[in-house]
Amino acid sequence: KPNNSVLLNQFANCLISPKHISFEDSRLLLNFMLNNFDNLFRLTKSIEESIGKRRIMVQNGHEEALLEQVYCKKLSDKEYNEKSKEETSKGLIDLINHIIDDPQISLKHKKLKLKALQRIHPDIYEKNFANIL
Repeated sequence: KPNNSVLLNQFANCLISPKHISFEDSRLLLNFMLNNFDNLFRLTKSIEESIGKRRIMVQNGHEEALLEQVYCKKLSDKEYNEKSKEETSKGLIDLINHIIDDPQISLKHKKLKLKALQRIHPDIYEKNFANIL
């Protein structure tokens, strides 16, 4: 655990630009990323299978296996905006819950983050955290 703290303190500002967020927030984000590394960078089963098949095809001399493959579906502007709002809301709720549950974060800092959420995203605050402050 002490090594983890040293790494977080040393790399928080290097890996996450301090222009828009505080050092403590950079540190929290980096800590979250380190703790969830496996989930953040996990390949889906279908991608693993596709890579395996393509590797075998290339080894057997089939050059067409090198053609680009698309892994995503094109969304309409409406779908993109809806999905963007939905995922942003989920991410903010998860982040605030993580901040609230973290015993290392002071009550004052937790209240500041909740007030910032209330100011910037009042709809998310009202729906999920209105009874906390």
